[in-house]
Amino acid sequence: MSLLKVLVAPLGGMFELNTTSDGNVIVTGGQQAEMFNMVIRGLKQPYQLSKLDVVQIGSQTPDGNWTGVLGMLNRGEFDLFICPLGLTLEKLKAIDMSYPYVVISTIFGTTVPKPLSKEKAFLKPFTFNVWMLVLAFVFGMPFTFRLLLSVALAISDLAIKVFGSILGQDFGVRPRRMRDTVIITTWILGAYLISLTYSSLLLSSLVLPNKGKAVRTVRELSKAVVDGSYKCFVPKGTVYLKYLVNSEVPYIKEIGKRIEVLDVSSGQTLRDYHGNAAYIGEKTSILSQLGIRAMLSTDSFRIFHGSIGIRKNFPFKKELDFLIHIIWASGLYQKSQDDYYFRQLYAGYTDKSDTDHIKSLSIYDLAGSFFLLVFGNCTAVLVLIFEILYKKFAR
Repeated sequence: MSLLKVLVAPLGGMFELNTTSDGNVIVTGGQQAEMFNMVIRGLKQPYQLSKLDVVQIGSQTPDGNWTGVLGMLNRGEFDLFICPLGLTLEKLKAIDMSYPYVVISTIFGTTVPKPLSKEKAFLKPFTFNVWMLVLAFVFGMPFTFRLLLSVALAISDLAIKVFGSILGQDFGVRPRRMRDTVIITTWILGAYLISLTYSSLLLSSLVLPNKGKAVRTVRELSKAVVDGSYKCFVPKGTVYLKYLVNSEVPYIKEIGKRIEVLDVSSGQTLRDYHGNAAYIGEKTSILSQLGIRAMLSTDSFRIFHGSIGIRKNFPFKKELDFLIHIIWASGLYQKSQDDYYFRQLYAGYTDKSDTDHIKSLSIYDLAGSFFLLVFGNCTAVLVLIFEILYKKFAR
């Protein structure tokens, strides 16, 4: 009985492989490990496993030959390539494909956005529109008080009292009539709520810094890549690069023009990348590159069915299709994926560093506040000098 020649590739976390002392390749883990074991046990045939270090799916050359994995299967060098291949008419010209057992979405994942700069943390609690509304009330209320209060006060005095009340000071005006009580009470309540909201949001942004806006759609990724705020990567030897470059969708083609290739097979990884990065691929490969805390996109580039690659005239194709149909229909494949992702998630959270200690605020955290203090003091000194010079020359 001849051995089944099986080919696998440790691409994007699909397989974890070891080589024994006698040179045999064994599967020790990975996203497709359980699927591999179910297929091999179900076929009940002796096999020889080989690994493909440099992964290239392949395509047809002008002379009619095939390259990469498709070429190896087409020439009969291997019987099976146990790894979800996209089921396409082009591949069926070179090889046979098994019954599809997975729907694969080509998505992208991004690193967690970097914290926003804290120098302007005092401006972050409110949006621009809210700040404009607050300033409108601060500058408008002195005139409102001057118009409605029965107490005659200068606009400058009322402006100081309005500003002070926002900072928690006493308003300092004793109402004489009911209308005085109503308008002063209304303003004090509103100013208190504004001050309380601002203080709580400012403190939370200092202790737990705000993150930049996450990129979650393909259009947003295209815009981020074009303006240079994100770098986008694809694994070497996959069809993603060809798809992006030749896409007829303008914003996808813009990504293809600026894409960078990552040689995953040689050990290149994005885990230590310090900038904003996006990685295009399947969910497992994204998690292996960016970690379990990677932010996955909400839409996809494309969706296709995944099958096992088979050489032409493979004698056990009917048995393999029947076996895969059982695995898929019984939910065993989905359970293997759920178990794998749960283990990955558990490992990601158990490996996290201890963050239960108290973090003291640094000068960097309070830089904006100190800047305002210094700016205010300098302004006061300049005003003092102006007043002295004005009185001197006005005589």
